[in-house]
Amino acid sequence: MTRAVVLHVERGSDIGEVSDLPLSIDVPADLMLTALLDALSIGMFWKDRESRILGCNKKFVDDSGAASSADLIGKTNFDLYPAAQAEAYRADDLEVINTGLPKLGIDEPLLLATGETAWVETNKAPLRNSAGEIIGLLATYRDVTERHNAGDERVRMALELAAAKQAAKMSMLDALTELPNRRHLQQELHQRLTSLEVGPKKQFAVVAVDLDRFKAINDLYGHAAGDELLKGVASRLSEGAGINEFVARLGGDEFILILPFASDADLTEKLSALIARFEQPITLAEHQLVVGVALGVATAPADGAGPDDLMRHADMALYQAKGHGGRRFVFFQPEMEFCARERAVLERDLKIAVKNDEIIPYFQPIHDLRTGHVSCYEVLARWPHAERGLVPPNQFIPIATDAGLIGALTLNLLRRACLETKDWPGAPQIAINIAPIQLRDVALPQRLLKLLSECGFAPARVEIEVTEDALVSDIKTARAVLTSFKNLGMQLALDDFGTGYSSLQHLSELPFDTLKIDQSFVRSMNDSDNALMVVKTIVQLAKNLGLGLIAEGIETEHQALALGKLGCDRGQGFYLGRPLPGLAYAPKLGTKDDEPEVSISLDNPPVAPHAQQGHKRRSR
Repeated sequence: MTRAVVLHVERGSDIGEVSDLPLSIDVPADLMLTALLDALSIGMFWKDRESRILGCNKKFVDDSGAASSADLIGKTNFDLYPAAQAEAYRADDLEVINTGLPKLGIDEPLLLATGETAWVETNKAPLRNSAGEIIGLLATYRDVTERHNAGDERVRMALELAAAKQAAKMSMLDALTELPNRRHLQQELHQRLTSLEVGPKKQFAVVAVDLDRFKAINDLYGHAAGDELLKGVASRLSEGAGINEFVARLGGDEFILILPFASDADLTEKLSALIARFEQPITLAEHQLVVGVALGVATAPADGAGPDDLMRHADMALYQAKGHGGRRFVFFQPEMEFCARERAVLERDLKIAVKNDEIIPYFQPIHDLRTGHVSCYEVLARWPHAERGLVPPNQFIPIATDAGLIGALTLNLLRRACLETKDWPGAPQIAINIAPIQLRDVALPQRLLKLLSECGFAPARVEIEVTEDALVSDIKTARAVLTSFKNLGMQLALDDFGTGYSSLQHLSELPFDTLKIDQSFVRSMNDSDNALMVVKTIVQLAKNLGLGLIAEGIETEHQALALGKLGCDRGQGFYLGRPLPGLAYAPKLGTKDDEPEVSISLDNPPVAPHAQQGHKRRSR
């Protein structure tokens, strides 16, 4: 007895065109069909609408690693393959079942029982019953790994070529701003110098650009905002660039421009316009930031015959522009090379001086503005150089900061001040100005405690001064360090208040005892209503917060009296007393009841009895 085998497969597929054709021979139909399917070199399987396997040939059994087809009946893709592969197979199944249309020529990976992955070309077609209803799908697949690998090789070579081209392009661009980078700038300068013809239309200037106070802004708003600011600066420089002008970014907040010019007047006009361009605010999220620029200028061919010379000379000029407060341009002068060499020599000597503990303290009195009595002393750093004499702090403090010497210098200064004032009558307090970079060191409080213990100096006699800018870089760490100081019994003062980026939140969150009004407001309060209003506001703020107050930079009797009337507790400045060695003040200290303090920081030496007090350079 024979049985007829009836399969209905969607016509038009290349799986086969079997349609209601009864197979009626003497060989049992099941055996005949099995033998036929198992002889095929292609894999074949059929599933129900839920993608459960109903049957398959030997090729599929071998590829799946099963012992027989019976072991596969009822299993799904998720039983046989990794989830990602199974999801892709199921998506194709659903497309065929739901649309009723074949899906042919699917190139896809197939995980074999050996653990290897083959590439196969799969064809799927709807499987229908005699009523024409879709009851599942029939699929075949064949191995196309060799073809795929050949295609992969072509693709790989194409990708490698594209990657090489992209790498070559990116090697010439700054990743953040997409401006030309240092390498590109070097090539551009070399080409321009090679073709340079001395004449009114062939001269060009190399302009080094530096953003004013970029680090403080970056610390305040975060690095992501800082990156957006740099992109905004890059856009402003690029949009303002004229014909044959070139803009590059070297890194950080340093940019370089190449500006062709016809005359000195033409170049000066371009530089002035560039500075004016940055007087307009840059929008950063909800903030409107005015970021000024400092420019250092070297001209070709006058200031250098090679790219390195021009860039180095522009950088020297930029250093001078920044040193004068920024928002200006400075042309390179030959004597600047001498200054650069001198700075290098000074840095070398300073390293030796710090190592040998040659920086000494000078003391400046701080007076009670109501009684006139001395209430504390501020200690200022002085460097007696064997050949140069007394080197002003405004020369060596910036070098110490840049060279990473400021931490050791400050600690040495504190140690000398402790030893010098330890036995003064009245057991005066001393205060140390902590550099911003030191405030990031969570071990600093214990390091100072160890120093004080070695000196036999009580922590309660120490006041820690920090500047506003020291708080914004890492407020979390700053809070932890300042709290540790406070827990050790030390006093805390916020120095140069009103000039930095601190907020009322900082004052409320951090355990300060005293505010110090910056001398710039004190100097201007008699001539500027705005400065006077700032001083009044700070005085009232200190009262409301229960903080002590010290006014810096008092140079006249009128200033001292006015500040006293406003309610300022204490003051310092050349009118009240010059910085002098400790021996000049030690004999004048009062009894124990007077309890004078000593405050430590770093600033400029006096130049005249009542001269304007120079801007202090702190240990930061």
